[in-house]
Order: sequence, then C-alpha cells, then structure tokens
Amino acid sequence: MQLLPIAAMNGVDTAGFCTDMGLPFTKMIDGKPDALARLADLSATDVEELRSWSPRHLSNREHEFRGNRVHAKAIKESTVRGCPACLREDAEAAPDSCEGDMYIRGHWLFRPVTLCLKHHHPLVPLWAEANVSRRYDAAARLAEMRPQPVR
Repeated sequence: MQLLPIAAMNGVDTAGFCTDMGLPFTKMIDGKPDALARLADLSATDVEELRSWSPRHLSNREHEFRGNRVHAKAIKESTVRGCPACLREDAEAAPDSCEGDMYIRGHWLFRPVTLCLKHHHPLVPLWAEANVSRRYDAAARLAEMRPQPVR
C-alpha cells in the first residue's frame, strides 16, 4: 500500500496521516473503494493498482485479496512478519532518508507464507499488536526498526 511511504515522506505516522487527510484509517485497512480512491489521488497512484494490492473486507470475517476470497485469520494476524533482508535492502537503498523506504510486502501478510519470495529467508515476527489501528501503523513501527546512521 502507498500509505506508509506517503505518511513517512510527510513526517507523520500512518494513522496521523490518515486523520490529517480525512481518510478513516479503518476504511483504509478494510480496503474500502472510496478511501483507496482518495489515497490514489493523493499519492498519484493508479487506483486499480492500489486496489489490487489492498485486502478488501467483504463481510463478517471474509476478505478478498488479489482475486481470492480468504478468512481474516489468513491475512490479518496480530503478529506482523517480514523479511529482514528486504528491510535491510530498503534501508540501505536510501540511508539518509526517513523510514519511508522500508515497507511491508503484501505476500508477508498470508499466514501460510513462511519464506520471502525474493531472498528465501524465513519471515520473522516484526511486531505483535492486538489493536488493529496500531498493528497497521507500519510507519511508526518501521521507524523504530530503522538503523540509525553513524555520525
């Protein structure tokens, strides 16, 4: 999702960015078309591309992601996992930039996925959070992980 980089580029956490821009964070998390269209407009992103990579809440605990109907437990775990090699590469690509260069990949969200598609490294727990808004405020969490520059 484009939300993390655009929030970081503006020096705010993801939830704060949503509030400032009038985007209900829960609508973003649920992949509501109106919220995604507004984000696409703000980030100059193709709305269909953004929608295709955003899980969409259908009903009860059912979601649609990339044309597949899945139960929420398959993609909305309370523990967010990721590939340390990918995140390291993100950080190294722009060492003087804010955390906006580090991002969560969509395939990391699926419970059955255990390896990074690029590095074949096991996915590791990055953080655990029961509160959905705090769980998906990836900008704040990735900022905590970003290596500090040596001065």
